Amino acid sequence: PRVWWVQKMFNPSMKQKVEDGSNYKVFLEPEKKLSVEDLKAAMRSHYDGTKYDPYVNQNTQDDIYRTISVFRTYESHIMQVRPWLPTEIGRVTYVALGMADLSVYLPYYYGLDGFIDGYDKGSYESDDESIYWVYRKLQTLVMTDYNKYSPVVKEAYKKFEADLNKKQAKFEKEYVELYKKDKAKANELLNEFSKNTMTEAKELTQKLTNEIFTMLTKDTDAKWKQLNKNKKD
Repeated sequence: PRVWWVQKMFNPSMKQKVEDGSNYKVFLEPEKKLSVEDLKAAMRSHYDGTKYDPYVNQNTQDDIYRTISVFRTYESHIMQVRPWLPTEIGRVTYVALGMADLSVYLPYYYGLDGFIDGYDKGSYESDDESIYWVYRKLQTLVMTDYNKYSPVVKEAYKKFEADLNKKQAKFEKEYVELYKKDKAKANELLNEFSKNTMTEAKELTQKLTNEIFTMLTKDTDAKWKQLNKNKKD
């Protein structure tokens, strides 16, 4: 089913039955040139807009297919190589920590020499230092009521990525010009941009966590008030 869905995304004119997977073509040329955004959408997909979407249509008889974006995902990534650019920025990997549908893709350039604090920490148990758990805590909260909370997070990350795309284009243009004159300074610019991006994404995620936590607290309070309404003190 996951192959059916991606082939449906990249080759929409081709009609295939979801149950006929053993007869699918092994290799297909997409009908149009794929962008990083196309691949992000594929990694985030969960049969969006169909009866098979297990997150939107919960507890139904149609929740029968495993999605591409599953909660237990540790990370997903998209690798891009642009040989016409300096190697330091020409090779970039976009990574989303945790469940792709509820995460944000950040660019990690080949020329990056380190990360902000927290990328070197983490375990299977939640903590207050690991970058992984920064994202994971938010995703766990959202999954308590996906239909209500996910639009808040997805809209915020969508805006963040759109703004980041503009910043990234501006940075890469500056990098190429500076690279011709001073490679060391160009790489300083690369690392400053990258670490600022990591920090901004972390801060946004922490802000969203508090926002969803506030919403969940109000919803929980309303639920228990209703349950206790006719009970004696």
